[in-house]
Amino acid sequence: MSRGLARPSPKPQPPRYDLGPNSQQTRQSSHLRSQKQLLSGICMKKDDISNLHEGAMIIRRVLCQKKVLLILDDVNHLEQLESVAGNHGWFGFGSRVLITTRNEHLLIKHGVERRFQVKGLKSEDALQLFSWKAFKKDYPEKYYLILSNRVVSYVKGLPLALEVLGSFLHGRGLSEWNSTLGKLGVCNLEIFEALKISYDGLDDNEKKMFLDIACFFNGKDKDRVIEACDVSAVVIVEVLIERSLIKIWGGRLWMHDSLQEMGRQIVLREFPDEPGRCSRLWFREDANHVLSKNTGTEAIEGIVLHPADPGVQVHANAKSFSKMVKLRYLKISNVRLYNGLEDLPNSLRILKWTGYPLTYFPSHFNPEKLLELKMCHSCIKHFRMGTKPLHNLKTIKLSHSLNLVSTPNFKGMPNLEVLILEGCPRLFEVDPSIQVLERLTLLNLKDCKNLAHLPSSVGCLKSLKVLNLFGCSRLNILPEELGYIECLEELDVSRTSIRELPSSIGRLKGLTLMNLKDCKYFMHLPTSVNGLKCLKVLNLSGCTRLHALPEELGHVECLEKLDVSRTAISEPPSNLYLLKNLKILSIQGCKGSITFFY
Repeated sequence: MSRGLARPSPKPQPPRYDLGPNSQQTRQSSHLRSQKQLLSGICMKKDDISNLHEGAMIIRRVLCQKKVLLILDDVNHLEQLESVAGNHGWFGFGSRVLITTRNEHLLIKHGVERRFQVKGLKSEDALQLFSWKAFKKDYPEKYYLILSNRVVSYVKGLPLALEVLGSFLHGRGLSEWNSTLGKLGVCNLEIFEALKISYDGLDDNEKKMFLDIACFFNGKDKDRVIEACDVSAVVIVEVLIERSLIKIWGGRLWMHDSLQEMGRQIVLREFPDEPGRCSRLWFREDANHVLSKNTGTEAIEGIVLHPADPGVQVHANAKSFSKMVKLRYLKISNVRLYNGLEDLPNSLRILKWTGYPLTYFPSHFNPEKLLELKMCHSCIKHFRMGTKPLHNLKTIKLSHSLNLVSTPNFKGMPNLEVLILEGCPRLFEVDPSIQVLERLTLLNLKDCKNLAHLPSSVGCLKSLKVLNLFGCSRLNILPEELGYIECLEELDVSRTSIRELPSSIGRLKGLTLMNLKDCKYFMHLPTSVNGLKCLKVLNLSGCTRLHALPEELGHVECLEKLDVSRTAISEPPSNLYLLKNLKILSIQGCKGSITFFY
């Protein structure tokens, strides 16, 4: 994490710099976010940076004459330093850059001359921190002073252990304190054992969620994690926060890396030589062993693998999942599957299988608890999944599934909120039962080039906010019922074959963006556009058959950006001057002899 302290940050910042899985692409994205975060602290727009090289140049140019205090916390990759603090010349005279890391070699390699080993807290400071957690004040209760000093002595000033143990002992009696201290022993205390005491004090469901976060969900969106867990997750999150085992920053769950490592060690120590009997798998080598040799058992609750390491290929066969009756999370990619697939566990809550190689789901797959289905680049042809309704399903993403020809019947999934079928070129229809999806907020059909029409039942999607039809080149008409999607905010029909918009379009009072870029057959806007009271962006660029704009466009008071470049428009509406909020007007390349006075 990096933050320029010239300006206070408006939100709490997450405790780690590198937010994603250990892959080069994700790290670069994280470094770019850090550059944007640094520059946003000095009033620059984040959108001004498109890549790391450009970001580095801007940082040097903007800050080379400024006196800066910059803190880079928990650095674990050299690229993190190179992207935001390349060398002394990046910042003005008198600047200070403070870097914390567990890897001193990174500092040496980057040429950092002044390096210090951070020591534990002094006894009095450690006692104060512990007391705030254990007693909610800066000094221990009278009868707990000796015991508190023993804790401070044991953990040798380590702040994390002081917080975790203090939170665990808060509100407990003397007998429980003595029992806890007895577990610590009197010498050679390891941080693992100190932290594990708090874990041991959790109930079974709390332990289950703690391990889920440690193994799979550290840094993930809090609400999504709560939904994914099949326990009383809201209450458990509060318990874990009270015990100082997790924190929340920016709506995400964060666990200190020492606690995460402890959680993972707990799982690895379950059966160190038998990964098929461990509750959670995240190493590709372990997953390959379990799936290829059919050693999986009912103990496995989650298999979540990061993007593929080119040197590690995971193999599976027809019976790989047959014994995993408690599997809740499955996230894998490009797994080589031999002899088909007989089973997928009905216990699944999250299924993400990138590159799923079959055209069908197993016939007995009825995942009634399924919350999220993501199978991009799959070979699925027809979406048929069991016979039981999927009332919990909220997300379907089958992007770039080249064989997909039709959507599922939606009657059994009434709570679906997100449907993404981008880049499915053989998809030719959307099932009319889509009308039951009253909670759907996002419908993305981008680049479904074979889709010729939308069912009129889309007008029943009363919660839909974003409709993306970009690149649906066979789509030549939009249903009149489109205007009944009351909550629609963004409509993109770029590069379609539509000739006009339905007259009901004016009913979309909340629409803020409408994109018709490169609609080569589009000929005119309806006069009902004056009903688009919230429209801010209208893109008509590349509509080469569009010769005029309706006078009613002048009544779209919120319009800020109007792009009519590369159209056949020769004259603007006479009342265009009424658009008091218009900031950007693009007219480049208009075929007519256009004269705009604005």
